[in-house]
Amino acid sequence: MRRFLIVLTITSLLFSVGMSRPDIARAVGEHAGEHPGSSQSDEGQTSMRHEFSAEEIQSAITDYIETDQSLKNGYFYIYDEKLNYDWKLTFSKLHPVRVINREGKTIYFACTNFSVQNDDSENNILDLDFWMKPEDGELEPYKVRIHKVDGDERFTYEDDRPVES
Repeated sequence: MRRFLIVLTITSLLFSVGMSRPDIARAVGEHAGEHPGSSQSDEGQTSMRHEFSAEEIQSAITDYIETDQSLKNGYFYIYDEKLNYDWKLTFSKLHPVRVINREGKTIYFACTNFSVQNDDSENNILDLDFWMKPEDGELEPYKVRIHKVDGDERFTYEDDRPVES
């Protein structure tokens, strides 16, 4: 957790020097086949052999987002390499979490929706995908990617791995 806060603090400092810019127009739905892994819910947890429950995964992701936003004046920022653009966002929705078992490792995944707050953008919703893994007994994010901009996919999944569109 300490490393996570250090990264957030450094990122917050970078954005405080003037990077980035409202409306929730529509909600973007999640389709089960468009995300990797299997569904993770607390129901039937005893039959699933995962270290973290769905509630713990959801809490880890929302805690990460809320901490990040609190360090950046209430916004979540992500740099878009494709557009060379800094998105200024507010958290809207967390979709059901998923579990990916690959090469003997368990990875936890969730799709989220964020509302675009940039004044110069005509876009309304960004779908961000978060990957988390256990580290020192806690779930830590290790990858965040822009999956969709207003419903337009940037990549799909094949065998639980992103494939560029």
